[in-house]
Amino acid sequence: MTLQNDLQAAFGFLNQGKFKQALKQSKAGMKRHKTHPDFPNIAGISLSGLGKHRDAVPHFKKALALAPGFHDARKNLAQTLLFLQQGGTAMKLLDRVLADLPADQGALYLKAQAQLVQNDPEAAIATASDALARDGKQPRMLRLRAMAWKNLGDEKAALEDYQATLRLNPDDVDALTNISLPLARLMRQDEATEAAQKAVALAPGNLEARRRLASQLISNGESDAARTHCLAILDLDPKDSQVLEMLARLNSREQNAELLPVAQKALKAAAPRSLDRANVSFALARIADQGGDKDGFAAHNDEANACMAAQNPYDYEDSERQFSRIMAAFPEAIPPAETEVDGPRPIYVVGMPRSGTTLTETVIGLHPDVFPLGERGVPAFLLHPYIDKGQGFTPRPPANS
Repeated sequence: MTLQNDLQAAFGFLNQGKFKQALKQSKAGMKRHKTHPDFPNIAGISLSGLGKHRDAVPHFKKALALAPGFHDARKNLAQTLLFLQQGGTAMKLLDRVLADLPADQGALYLKAQAQLVQNDPEAAIATASDALARDGKQPRMLRLRAMAWKNLGDEKAALEDYQATLRLNPDDVDALTNISLPLARLMRQDEATEAAQKAVALAPGNLEARRRLASQLISNGESDAARTHCLAILDLDPKDSQVLEMLARLNSREQNAELLPVAQKALKAAAPRSLDRANVSFALARIADQGGDKDGFAAHNDEANACMAAQNPYDYEDSERQFSRIMAAFPEAIPPAETEVDGPRPIYVVGMPRSGTTLTETVIGLHPDVFPLGERGVPAFLLHPYIDKGQGFTPRPPANS
């Protein structure tokens, strides 16, 4: 076959998402056209598309060795390194691309991604904002900036970016999925449910959209509908740990007895100390508890908590700094809010995790004149400018309210 025919065949499979065929074709092309950089680049893209990110890296490096100015391969390598959480190395590659092509929107998007991987949401917002100032019609850049705002705790700014994305494309599944959560946290439950339902209707096979809808239905108290969606997700992916944990909480004892072998199989596949292993262990703890297996309940809970501790190691000094910021943000005495004599008066139940706040709310909520609302995300949204942005506490509303 000629060079052109080999390239057309490899690109054809790649464009159709047929990564195995594209990989086979590109490897054949590498043998016949040893100095052409497109073939190792296609092989790298194909391997990354198959989830084999580490195997993809040498192919991108080979493409760059053959053509040092091949910036598409450089961006592909950076993107693959981001999958491997190597933000610093990816950033160096992207800086080289942007030195030659400062307005390259693909490189700017990847740079913002790299900054998020490096836990620098402020820098990601700055990069995304610069790119959007040049071209505001970039849905994926808006979604990425929304994610950065979310990492900073600014739900309102995240919501605005998702809304801007949906103005560009009302059927953007990722935006519909992601906007559902801030809407729910702002107590706009009907809109949150509608967004998640639309996302699932547009993309029934999108696991993230289905997970978000199931979670929203649980919040709405629609347990049967939530369980139906959880079962649909397990049909698509029996090892989905988040859904196994949700389903174990929704199921009856008899239903969980049927779920047990699925959860046990998922546990074997979960990596040690991973979030997946924590989710499955919590599910198994629930199943053991329903079955009266106290030893199994304790063992699975211990395993789950150990995994969560590994995923979120406690930083004593950082916690002390946060507590100091919180204490400094508020005066010693705060006058009570003025409320109508006959109007509703809020009761806040606050405390450390596992300190009995849920039980306290339940007991208070049994009173006929009290309407319990459960845990709300709104207080965190309202306190964000005071705690994380250093805004002084005054009677005036916060800057982002």
